[in-house]
Amino acid sequence: MSHRVLIIDDHAMVAMALQVSFRAQGWQVEVAPGTALTDVLAVVEHFQPNCVLLDLNLDGCKDAGLDLIEPICELGAVVVMLTGETDQHLLASCLKAGAVGWIGKQAKLDEVIGGVSDALEGRSLIGPTQKEQMLNALRLQHSQNAKALARFQRLTQSERNVLCALIEGKSAEEISSTQFVSVATVRSHIRSILQKLNVHSQIAAVSMATNAGWQP
Repeated sequence: MSHRVLIIDDHAMVAMALQVSFRAQGWQVEVAPGTALTDVLAVVEHFQPNCVLLDLNLDGCKDAGLDLIEPICELGAVVVMLTGETDQHLLASCLKAGAVGWIGKQAKLDEVIGGVSDALEGRSLIGPTQKEQMLNALRLQHSQNAKALARFQRLTQSERNVLCALIEGKSAEEISSTQFVSVATVRSHIRSILQKLNVHSQIAAVSMATNAGWQP
C-alpha cells in the first residue's frame, strides 16, 4: 500500500516542491490548505495520512505548529517536524507532544525524503539517549520556571500592573501618568517587586518575568 503523507507548511513554494518530490517516490501526498487547528484536523481525518510533515513556524509564530502535534498524533499519524529552529527546549517540547523528530529546513531534499521514509517505516529520527537527555532538560526547565512563577504569586494586583508596564519599557513617570498614581507610589511598588522577586534591578525583574513566561 502506498504511503500517505500530509504537508503542513505556510510557504506554498516549499510545500509544492516537497509534494512533487514525495510523489516521485510513489507516495500519495497532499498539502493542507490552511494551518488552523480545525482545518488541519479536518484534512487529517479525511486524508488519513501515515505521516504528517509539519512546519513548526506557521503564520509568523515560531512555535505555532507545536499545538498541532498532539491532536494529529491522536488521529493516528506520525508527526515529523520541518524546522530551522535550534532551541533545544522547543524541540524537546515537540518530542514531548508526540513528534518522532525533526528535519532541518536547511536539509537537502534527499535528506528530507530519507527522514520522512524513516518515520514511515517506524524509526525515530533521534536516538533514545538524545531524546531522554532533551526531555530531562525540558523537565528541569519547567521545574525552574514553576519555582520562578511562584514568586510572582506574591505580587499584589497593583504591583503586577507596574511590572507589566516595566516589561513594556515604560519609566516610573510614564507608569504614574497612565495608571493615575503618584511617581512615589510607583517607585514604592517597584521596590516591593524587587524585594518579592529577590532581584536587585528592574532589568533583572523584567528578565525573570520574560524567561519564566510570566503573564499578568
